[in-house]
Amino acid sequence: MSSITKGQTDTTTAAQQPASFQFLPPGNINDFPGNSDAYKQLLQLWNQNLSGFSEQAKAGNTWNNLNTPAPPNYYNPAFTMPPSTPTGTFITWSPFPGRFQTYYGPNSTTPLSEQQMQELADTGYYTVNNVKHTFPNITATPCTAFDSKYFPSGSSCGCAGNPASMIPYGPYGPRGWQDEYCEWSVTRDTGNSITRIDITCENPEYWNSLWLVSPERVLELYRSTLGNKNIQLEDLQLHHPGGLKEPVIDPGTGRPAYNPLNKWNSGPATTATGGGAMHLTSTPNTLQTEIGLAAAATVPRNYPNNGGKIPPGDIQTLVCSAQYGQYGRNSDPNIGAGVYRYGANGNAVTLFNPPGLYIQLPNLNSTFSIPGVNDISPYFVVSRGGETVNVGGQNFNLNLHVTIQAPANMPPLSKMLVNGKPLQWASQIIQTFNMVILAQAIPGQQQTPLACSTPATTGLHAQPLQLFHYDIFNAMYTTAIANPVNFNMNLLSNSTYVAPTAIRGRGYRFIITYQPAVDISFLNPADPSTWPTVTFDDPQITVKVTGLIKNITYAVPGNSYPSSSVALIVTLEVNNNAVQGLHGIRIKDARETGNGPIMPSMLHIK
Repeated sequence: MSSITKGQTDTTTAAQQPASFQFLPPGNINDFPGNSDAYKQLLQLWNQNLSGFSEQAKAGNTWNNLNTPAPPNYYNPAFTMPPSTPTGTFITWSPFPGRFQTYYGPNSTTPLSEQQMQELADTGYYTVNNVKHTFPNITATPCTAFDSKYFPSGSSCGCAGNPASMIPYGPYGPRGWQDEYCEWSVTRDTGNSITRIDITCENPEYWNSLWLVSPERVLELYRSTLGNKNIQLEDLQLHHPGGLKEPVIDPGTGRPAYNPLNKWNSGPATTATGGGAMHLTSTPNTLQTEIGLAAAATVPRNYPNNGGKIPPGDIQTLVCSAQYGQYGRNSDPNIGAGVYRYGANGNAVTLFNPPGLYIQLPNLNSTFSIPGVNDISPYFVVSRGGETVNVGGQNFNLNLHVTIQAPANMPPLSKMLVNGKPLQWASQIIQTFNMVILAQAIPGQQQTPLACSTPATTGLHAQPLQLFHYDIFNAMYTTAIANPVNFNMNLLSNSTYVAPTAIRGRGYRFIITYQPAVDISFLNPADPSTWPTVTFDDPQITVKVTGLIKNITYAVPGNSYPSSSVALIVTLEVNNNAVQGLHGIRIKDARETGNGPIMPSMLHIK
């Protein structure tokens, strides 16, 4: 651990890149001391994952959306070294849930007080007359309901639908509403006073990767970061459903699989028996999503009806038009607009290395105070990350995890004032923070602005979504996840796009989820003639579809809400001559015309 006021003298710049490019871990952190073999293995795996996510982003979405092309102005630095010195840029936003103001602010139909919204952000509930209430329902079509200037009800650009149609507030999950790429968990004493706050912006993909290298190191980091020696390795493992204690074995490693929503990384409250915030868990809070968002934001957009190019300042209209975020969020709309400012004006963009989203703290001694304490900074400890970088002429801290608690022999945290007000909710502190994402731009291509990114009605292609080892899929899909609004949610929504591993010379059973090109009523689980075909980009990987499951419902990672898809049960044979590395998948429905694009980076051959 390092104090935020010390140990931050190492500075890199956006212009620096190694001769042979390597995606660095979040915050450029080294979770294996020294230049160990384990660290080298993690670097190789992380570089593979980030390059794969970049290739997925560059593919766009031509399976089932109009005007969502492969973005020419997003580049993968693993394959494209900049021809000139990149221009660094940064985008900041508040980590407090921005949609609260949209749905529960003074001008909403269900207004809440500031204290009620702070309580809601901390716990998923707010109190009225000593009775706890969870999130009031919200509109299912926010672009229709809130932006009638350019998108009248019934038009396209994400605005079709009845604005009076209501749904439970999401994302769903133990702390799904903390959807600004910053999540926190609070420890309280028997008197209900806050004694510790853990705040994280670490992406789940990194922790899944770290687990693939060393589950034992993951356990050590959980214990040291959360200050809890009682965490056990089996607590972090994925287990078979039905209360069985046996862990699910990952065929790619031969070891137990990781549960990203384990008992010590679940929910907004930390107790002696569970809870804690080690990495992000809200379904849209993934790094793969951010890379995809940055790529999509490089495509210039026009207003409907020949209304001219949408400017970067019209943030929420861009969200509705390009469909790369939830209306009213602080994060995705601002990230999209920030990248759009560069990419839509003829520049090629990529995320600054190390890619990530990072916590920025305010001036501590002018924001927080405790009577009798002259320097408040010892209460705030950067427990992971902390390196300083200079981007766009400004310094930023690559803070991944911040722990707030009273040091030994210091007054308790309950005495803290936040901008002069007594600390009651951790979200009071969150409201003083900022988040940042860093990007860099080089000269790219001029593009003709496109119309809105609207769903296609003809020329559809089957879209591969995710690939899972069979037992991992089964365990995650049948594990129910509690949430304040009691929505029927499962653990599969907390999976990632980290490609599963298959070893040459072996056979496997997988599940592929996909979005059909045909009317789903055509698909018959009992009739193989209605099933699609699956091929890989390497003929040495052979696939046979052995079963089909209709109406699989989960939130595909990166999405705020669940959607319906189809699951294919397949057997996979990996020949000894298969090319090692990442491979893509194409799915073709029985009634589909032509071949859709390949979804890149779905399987890792070892």
